[in-house]
Amino acid sequence: MIAVVVAIATYAMTLAPVTWVVLSEIFPTEVRATFMAVCTAALWGASDNAEPPLLTENPSNKA
Repeated sequence: MIAVVVAIATYAMTLAPVTWVVLSEIFPTEVRATFMAVCTAALWGASDNAEPPLLTENPSNKA
């Protein structure tokens, strides 16, 4: 459990913010809000497809 917390903390302090900084800087001001919304939806969708559904399985109910 400690290794998971350390891995999450390390990722949050290094690579995680870089994505949002790069995305916010590459679009012109006139269209930044629209494109950031599209990018956010795409990132959330990709993350949802890449990660296993942790909350849908309950190991205590398995027969």
